Amino acid sequence: MTDTDPTGCRTTRSTRSCTSASIAERTQEEDAVDSILVEKREETFIHREKHEVEFIDIPESPSPVGSIPSNTRASLGKARRKLSVVSTNALVDGIHDIRLDETLNVDKQKGSVLPCLVSAYAGKSQKGFAPYHRRKKNQDALIMAEEPHTSTLFFCVLDGHGEFGELVSGFFQREMARNLFAHDHFEQDPRRAVIEVIAALESALVQDRRIDTAFSGTTLTAVLLRGDRVLVFNVGDSRVTVALHDAPNTADASVSSTSRESSMPMKKETLACTPSKARGLSFLSRRSLSLSTASNLPSPPTPPLRSIRLSIDHKPDVAAEKARILAANGRVFAVRYDDGVDGPARVWLKDLDVPGLAMSRSLGDVVAHTVGVSSEPEVFEYTLDSARDVFLVLATDGLWEFMSDAEVVRMVGVAKDPQEAVETLIKEANTRWLKEEQVVDDTTVCVAFLGEWRK
Repeated sequence: MTDTDPTGCRTTRSTRSCTSASIAERTQEEDAVDSILVEKREETFIHREKHEVEFIDIPESPSPVGSIPSNTRASLGKARRKLSVVSTNALVDGIHDIRLDETLNVDKQKGSVLPCLVSAYAGKSQKGFAPYHRRKKNQDALIMAEEPHTSTLFFCVLDGHGEFGELVSGFFQREMARNLFAHDHFEQDPRRAVIEVIAALESALVQDRRIDTAFSGTTLTAVLLRGDRVLVFNVGDSRVTVALHDAPNTADASVSSTSRESSMPMKKETLACTPSKARGLSFLSRRSLSLSTASNLPSPPTPPLRSIRLSIDHKPDVAAEKARILAANGRVFAVRYDDGVDGPARVWLKDLDVPGLAMSRSLGDVVAHTVGVSSEPEVFEYTLDSARDVFLVLATDGLWEFMSDAEVVRMVGVAKDPQEAVETLIKEANTRWLKEEQVVDDTTVCVAFLGEWRK
């Protein structure tokens, strides 16, 4: 089967060709998209005056030096799951050699001492592998920040997409924490502060002509911890899960949704908890990267752990999300490939086969937002119990695409520290991507150990 994408090219599993008719059709599509962008900029201009955001140029990464041959043309058909946003990027037309060490990107790590239930945490963002894109950049980003005055920890993973996705995720990575900690309501009402900062930054971003957000954007999934209170903010399809064991005399765990626009009703319940103690937060040394398989992992600890998801993936085929998109004159459908297998559900304009966004909420993505894609974070609250909850895992969908919450919890449960847990998860995710798709998505993982776990 053959598809037509917004570049005007007919696409099969491994070939692309363009005709003069398709080029003419693309010119009409470009005119329509330009009209949408002008209307969107006029609509959001008024919001920029209310928020002062300092723009920071994001430097380009060094050009790659040296490469190894890669025989990948025949397997390109399998690389369809994560081609989630179509654009006019000409780089996808070429098949290039792949430099393996380009996939090893590690974010800086920090540590300090705060009075909270978190005893140790670590995080890493690693670039993926795309055989058709030699100069691929890591479009994921990671934030791990501490605010000592309020004893607050803030973790955030961002999954950029589109031609300029790394600029969008990088913008939020640089601006989110400092604007949040300086917000007037951060101390008394952190939920309001996070929501307002996200809105302010997105408004400023779409007005910045240095970053083209027509077909580029990012997800944002954040965790704010203060004492035993956890607030989760989700825009997109990254995810947060908590691992716990059922110890005696502890309440059942539950998650409450406080979002004005929720994808799923959540029961609100107050949980019994144990007062927190002041414990140091530490980072452990970086380790080398090598691929592993789940079969080599030791047996899970006793008693076995279970997982509770603290966020909901915002996919276009989720009932409430799809209803909103259809009400805004958008379309939701998956592309069927020539082997008869459907890809993920995507969002499309009413009369044009763009943008093909594989999520129902995102930041940026100006064109997709005209047909119901939302940037409003869905907010969840959870109360930690030091006698029951043992660790948190926050990650982009590079981890969750082929791994269940239960598998992730089992792997982290046998790690001696958060750094080892992060490395193990990323290695296993890489292995599964290569097995299933012949590409590897950018993957960002943050793990936080709670209470006395592994002490």
